[in-house]
Amino acid sequence: MKRKLFLLTCSILLMTTLGFSQAVSKSFPQGEQTLKELTAISSELLDTGTSGNKQVIQKYLADTYLETDGEGILRDKTWNLSNFLPYNIKMTYRIEDAQVRKSGNAAVLYYKLVGKEEITTPAETTGAKDAVQIVNFQLRVTDTYILSQNRWQIVCSSRFPLRI
Repeated sequence: MKRKLFLLTCSILLMTTLGFSQAVSKSFPQGEQTLKELTAISSELLDTGTSGNKQVIQKYLADTYLETDGEGILRDKTWNLSNFLPYNIKMTYRIEDAQVRKSGNAAVLYYKLVGKEEITTPAETTGAKDAVQIVNFQLRVTDTYILSQNRWQIVCSSRFPLRI
């Protein structure tokens, strides 16, 4: 019940923010700064998968954080921290078409994530030589942030695969 209420709150926040705020453009320097800050945070969080820096997750995910992936699986901050393992991958990515909507202490960052993962399965697992699998991906990402104590934190995130 609490999760449903929280998801409803995130949805209302998203709709309100999109409905009553302005898109980032060169005429809104404050929005441009917010866009830079939030895309930098998103990049730092993406890098945790290969860097192994669990502190980044602790810092930027709000205690009430919820995420939905492309398969509809709902996860919270506790799950992310307890299931955190640095991946045995090399990942390259870029954030495209990023936009931000800001209203007061809330902001919604919306972008396309384009990337490639090189996943290596060690020889001891395969019984032969190291196996390498290359996966290209494109995702549509929406992150809802709250500014609290002069620090942005993500409260809600959703990622959905795009057809390549």
